[in-house]
Amino acid sequence: MRLKDRLPALALVALFILEFAGAYPAGATSREMPAGPIYIYNVYGLQNMSEDLNGSYELANDIDASVTAGWNGGSGFVPIGNGTGLWNNTSGSWDFLYDFQGSFEGGWHAISHLYICRTDVDYVGLFGHTSNSARISNVTLTEAAVQGRSTGGCLAGANNGTIVNCSATGSISGYSDSGGLVGVNTGAISYCSYNGSVVGEQSCTGGLAGGNGGSISKCYSAGSVKGKYQSGGLVGGNVFPGSITTSYSTSTVTGMNIIGGLVGDNVNKGIVSDCYSTGSVNGTGTLGGLVGHSNATISNCYSIGPVSGSGDMGGLVGSYYGAQPPETSNWTTNSYWDRQTSGLNDSVGGSGQDTAAMTLNATFVGWDFNAIWNIVEGTSYPFLRAIPSPFYPVVEHSPVWSNIPGDNHLTAGEEYSFTAHATDADSDDELTYGLTEKTQLPVGMSIDPSTGRVNWPSAMLGAYYFNLTATDGMFTIWHLFTLTVDEGDISATNNTVILSPANNSEVSGVVHITVRVNQCRCLGLTHLLVDGAFISNGTYQDNSQNGYEWFYHVWNSSTVQDGRHKITVLGKHQEYSDTIYVTVTNQPPDEVMPMIRAILGPNNTHVNATDNVTFSVDAVDPDGGQLSYEWKENGVILSTRPSFTQVFPSGNHTIVLTIGDGIHYINRTVSFVVSPKPQPKEPEPTVPGFGALAAVAAIAGVVAAGLFWRRERR
Repeated sequence: MRLKDRLPALALVALFILEFAGAYPAGATSREMPAGPIYIYNVYGLQNMSEDLNGSYELANDIDASVTAGWNGGSGFVPIGNGTGLWNNTSGSWDFLYDFQGSFEGGWHAISHLYICRTDVDYVGLFGHTSNSARISNVTLTEAAVQGRSTGGCLAGANNGTIVNCSATGSISGYSDSGGLVGVNTGAISYCSYNGSVVGEQSCTGGLAGGNGGSISKCYSAGSVKGKYQSGGLVGGNVFPGSITTSYSTSTVTGMNIIGGLVGDNVNKGIVSDCYSTGSVNGTGTLGGLVGHSNATISNCYSIGPVSGSGDMGGLVGSYYGAQPPETSNWTTNSYWDRQTSGLNDSVGGSGQDTAAMTLNATFVGWDFNAIWNIVEGTSYPFLRAIPSPFYPVVEHSPVWSNIPGDNHLTAGEEYSFTAHATDADSDDELTYGLTEKTQLPVGMSIDPSTGRVNWPSAMLGAYYFNLTATDGMFTIWHLFTLTVDEGDISATNNTVILSPANNSEVSGVVHITVRVNQCRCLGLTHLLVDGAFISNGTYQDNSQNGYEWFYHVWNSSTVQDGRHKITVLGKHQEYSDTIYVTVTNQPPDEVMPMIRAILGPNNTHVNATDNVTFSVDAVDPDGGQLSYEWKENGVILSTRPSFTQVFPSGNHTIVLTIGDGIHYINRTVSFVVSPKPQPKEPEPTVPGFGALAAVAAIAGVVAAGLFWRRERR
């Protein structure tokens, strides 16, 4: 037989040896060298993890899973590990036969637009059910849409293993045990987050996890949680041996009963420590700013969110599970709530404080401000050191008017002057004053931005509508007043005239009263009376002109009760006088500034060009009004919602957030740097092992034998 006739047979031998040696290319999804992970390049590779639930997998790049919305007749992605099990009479527990037992390394990549709609199936998520040997790490799910029946989360339905450095955004809904990241956790979750919507029809609905019997640490949630029973901003129900530590939630929570800003139900020796919540809580049953129901440990925690509805409501805890705790109980220790922002003075556990006290280190007895907590003394609520949250709740104060001009009637050519004044409780804030008119300021009128002094040397005929402002850089307050200028003589029958404040105007704080009298050579002074009682002599302003002199009086309106009061000024000879009536309003006005409780997002830090960057703000209008939101970069609007997610190009970025209630507006600025997009991770090259080398040697041997045989035939 000639050599060319033997080549097919030789090729078959070579292929057989290669197959036996297992020389598959590195990075193949279906098969891998035994020592390395299986790299996943696309959504089909994700789905194929179901073929080997013990495998070790790693994402090689970001994956767009949008196509899953059309899979399986609209049911979408099939969760990895379905939780099918058999009851073990010996151990008295379930043996789960088809749970995920391997490892999944995200490599800091993102999976976007994962879609699952299986409302008749339990254990839904990217992973349906994981064993205690499973590990999921360093992956982000963005804009996931997941629907299930019971025990569902965007990342995992039920977690018995370890989840670390994972996050998700999107929406999740189910009947019970629904959580933003995980439906039920009996394993360990750390450095994880969820930002989005969570809806549960019945019990145990949570921003991060529906139910917890494992450990959750250094995690946070944002967005909204809506459930019926046992609903919490972070966790719906926490039971022994469940522990929740060094975590927080800014989620808004609504439901019927057992509703809490952080945890709905904390019972049976569950532990909640070193945590806080800032979101609002609303319901019709048992409601708490931090925890709805509890008969277990709560320590070193606080809440500031408003609590509203009906039933048993507490600023920190709504009710003690079963009965009121005895006086000697230590189930809630060193924990606090803000009475002012929560709107509640009562709680079955914890200590209520006013906002100012909540910004002081000394208030939080026994807290570790070296390793666990941090605080900007006198300015911020405490915040956690372990979670890279660049923003934290900050207490800021709006300026308050103490002296404002009233409506006034002037004569053409008359000089008008007034010094507006506002105060700010923030000692480091500098106020800037401004003045505008409906069209434009009349010729010659000006305001000193640092002192608030308004000056108009010569009034011009017309009717003017002015808007006076004072700002501290974050809050701006307004005051509207009018000036009418005509040719009449306002002092035709009286040479003592009160120029400001205006008759029937509102005043507060220190009031500056300006008086004009006819000029004379005597050294007499004007006299101020309030409600008939002498207050002070006038101070000469040294600006006599056109036959007039000006005096001013200073009156502290806080010396009288709020309400209507009579102000009388007697002339220099007391033969003439002028009287006005003012309404004193020293109590806080009904209309106050919106309040920012927390902002989440990168600030003064670096992110990768491939990252989906999420910004979220938790703000409230104490007046109950509707807030507007606007995120801008370089004047371009990025979003008009409280939260948004976006990929930013590499370079420096500065984003300005503006929040308003239609009257008052506040601003915050965020700056961060986006690093260039990293090079895709290349699979490790396959290094020929002993089997591959043997295969090559075998091929060489076969070819050599053929040549030898051919030589012998010759």
